[in-house]
Amino acid sequence: MTALLDASIVVAAADRADHNHATAAAWFEATSEPLAIGAVTLAECEHVLQRALGPSAAEAFLAAITDGAIDLVGPTRADVARASELRRLAAEPRCSLADALTVALAERLGAVRIATFDRRPYSVLRAVAGRSFELVP
Repeated sequence: MTALLDASIVVAAADRADHNHATAAAWFEATSEPLAIGAVTLAECEHVLQRALGPSAAEAFLAAITDGAIDLVGPTRADVARASELRRLAAEPRCSLADALTVALAERLGAVRIATFDRRPYSVLRAVAGRSFELVP
């Protein structure tokens, strides 16, 4: 089963100064399931890595995509519509488009795991989606 990645776990794994770094690095090391990331989350990760850690961190992350270690999933119009609906139903101010699209992609792909340290928006989205996503690590 595929695990969808949120930006928080990607950034934590790359940033040794992040308080979740050890947990993120250990999770990536231990997981054997296929990994996927939404295109909007990809852009979010690249932007944060570039600004916080520099070009080499951003390029290392992009290499994981181009090398096939992480599958890239583009949103469909239906995914964007579902994400919009989820955000409206959630009424959660911290729910970003990237978060809502990750849940919409998980629904479409049948994924049951979302790897994130950003629990609040995903917990709210999980409730309004009526799905039981496992938030890891």
